[in-house]
Amino acid sequence: MLEKLGFAQKQRLAYIDFSLMFKGAIFRQDLINRFEVGLSAASRDLTIYKDLAPNNLHYGTKQKRYFQTEQFKPCLLYTSDAADE
Repeated sequence: MLEKLGFAQKQRLAYIDFSLMFKGAIFRQDLINRFEVGLSAASRDLTIYKDLAPNNLHYGTKQKRYFQTEQFKPCLLYTSDAADE
Protein backbone atom coordinates (compact mmCIF):
# COMPACT_ATOMS: atom_id res chain seq x y z
CA MET A 1 0.00 0.00 0.00
CA LEU A 2 2.79 2.46 0.86
CA GLU A 3 4.35 2.16 -2.59
CA LYS A 4 1.22 3.73 -4.11
CA LEU A 5 1.43 6.85 -1.93
CA GLY A 6 3.26 10.05 -2.74
CA PHE A 7 6.29 11.30 -0.83
CA ALA A 8 4.38 14.02 1.05
CA GLN A 9 1.72 11.58 2.22
CA LYS A 10 4.38 9.10 3.36
CA GLN A 11 5.95 11.90 5.39
CA ARG A 12 2.63 12.62 7.08
CA LEU A 13 2.11 8.93 7.85
CA ALA A 14 5.60 8.76 9.32
CA TYR A 15 4.79 11.79 11.46
CA ILE A 16 1.65 10.05 12.77
CA ASP A 17 3.65 6.92 13.60
CA PHE A 18 6.46 8.96 15.18
CA SER A 19 4.04 11.05 17.27
CA LEU A 20 2.24 7.99 18.56
CA MET A 21 5.52 6.29 19.42
CA PHE A 22 7.13 9.22 21.24
CA LYS A 23 4.24 11.43 22.37
CA GLY A 24 1.60 8.74 22.78
CA ALA A 25 -1.07 10.72 20.93
CA ILE A 26 -1.78 12.92 17.94
CA PHE A 27 -4.44 15.49 17.11
CA ARG A 28 -5.74 15.92 13.57
CA GLN A 29 -4.78 19.57 14.01
CA ASP A 30 -1.13 18.51 14.48
CA LEU A 31 -1.05 17.35 10.86
CA ILE A 32 -2.84 20.45 9.65
CA ASN A 33 -0.40 22.78 11.42
CA ARG A 34 2.79 20.87 10.68
CA PHE A 35 2.17 20.13 7.01
CA GLU A 36 -0.23 22.93 6.10
CA VAL A 37 -2.85 20.52 4.76
CA GLY A 38 -6.61 20.78 4.96
CA LEU A 39 -8.91 18.99 7.35
CA SER A 40 -9.93 16.41 4.75
CA ALA A 41 -6.30 15.55 3.92
CA ALA A 42 -5.45 15.13 7.62
CA SER A 43 -8.51 12.92 8.12
CA ARG A 44 -7.58 10.86 5.06
CA ASP A 45 -4.02 10.38 6.36
CA LEU A 46 -5.29 9.15 9.72
CA THR A 47 -7.68 6.76 7.95
CA ILE A 48 -4.84 5.39 5.81
CA TYR A 49 -2.67 4.98 8.90
CA LYS A 50 -5.52 3.08 10.62
CA ASP A 51 -5.72 0.80 7.58
CA LEU A 52 -1.95 0.19 7.71
CA ALA A 53 -1.78 -0.38 11.46
CA PRO A 54 -5.26 -0.87 12.91
CA ASN A 55 -3.95 -1.94 16.33
CA ASN A 56 -1.69 1.09 16.78
CA LEU A 57 -4.22 3.78 17.65
CA HIS A 58 -7.66 4.47 18.96
CA TYR A 59 -9.73 7.65 18.95
CA GLY A 60 -10.59 9.23 22.28
CA THR A 61 -13.95 10.91 21.75
CA LYS A 62 -13.69 12.98 24.94
CA GLN A 63 -10.24 14.31 24.15
CA LYS A 64 -10.81 14.36 20.37
CA ARG A 65 -7.42 12.87 19.58
CA TYR A 66 -5.83 9.59 18.61
CA PHE A 67 -3.94 7.63 21.26
CA GLN A 68 -1.31 4.93 21.09
CA THR A 69 -2.61 1.49 22.06
CA GLU A 70 -0.84 -1.09 24.20
CA GLN A 71 -0.36 -3.17 21.04
CA PHE A 72 1.47 -0.32 19.28
CA LYS A 73 4.31 -1.36 16.96
CA PRO A 74 5.97 1.22 14.70
CA CYS A 75 5.09 0.49 11.10
CA LEU A 76 7.52 2.90 9.41
CA LEU A 77 11.29 3.27 9.50
CA TYR A 78 13.02 6.36 10.86
CA THR A 79 16.37 8.03 10.53
CA SER A 80 18.02 10.26 13.10
CA ASP A 81 17.07 13.23 10.90
CA ALA A 82 13.39 12.68 11.75
CA ALA A 83 13.99 13.78 15.34
CA ASP A 84 15.35 17.13 14.17
CA GLU A 85 12.21 18.11 12.25
